[in-house]
Amino acid sequence: MLFASVKNCNDFFKTRPPMVIFLVSLVLMMVATFCLTFYVKYTDKIANTDVKQNWASLTEHASNQDLCAGSDDHAAQMELKLQAGDPTSVATWITLNLTDFKRGSAVRGFYDLRRWLPRCANRDETAVLRVDFVMPKGESNGTVCAVLQGPSKYISMPDVSLCEATKAAQNATVTTLYSNPDLCTHSNLAKLLLNTGYELESYLSQEDRNIIYVHLVWCTYILLFCILIVLFYAMFYQYEEPGKNYRLT
Repeated sequence: MLFASVKNCNDFFKTRPPMVIFLVSLVLMMVATFCLTFYVKYTDKIANTDVKQNWASLTEHASNQDLCAGSDDHAAQMELKLQAGDPTSVATWITLNLTDFKRGSAVRGFYDLRRWLPRCANRDETAVLRVDFVMPKGESNGTVCAVLQGPSKYISMPDVSLCEATKAAQNATVTTLYSNPDLCTHSNLAKLLLNTGYELESYLSQEDRNIIYVHLVWCTYILLFCILIVLFYAMFYQYEEPGKNYRLT
């Protein structure tokens, strides 16, 4: 029985080279998913590239938006939208034109994120990004440390600081800026260039790793099942040589 099964497998693969290539491909994919399964399970720090790409995309989108001054009455509505998104904050460097703002003044900008598409989250029509910074009183090269605050589902990063932002004085005048032209009362435009080159050190959470691990295990089982089907078919395959049963009539 064993000899016949081995002979059937030999005849099957000898007469079907494409099937051999297909079987080898299945085996290699199964080995790859099997190794990835152990890697995901026992590696503590796996880089979350989605967070890095989201951060780069978000800062690039904000840097391309024009800001204009508007009434403080709209700021309360923007704050409500911001707090509804479970905000997280990070301090980062921004580049601006010093002539657009008064030295020593506090500036607060609101970016409308309805036109920005995040990588791994659904678009939120009420999403808002807030930028706060204080203009330096002395000489400056046009680079200021600002605090960015936005929805955690978009930014998805821990509270980290790339710089130390200056706190505004209690009696400081706050200039409110909006990216939505419908909220502007002045036609003067300003633009803030956010730091897009910094890469955040963000890693997959334990929950994310568990989900990936389960998917890889199931993928390994499915590939193994396909391999066994091919092998069982080959074991019971009976090869007939051409012309062996040929009869003259």
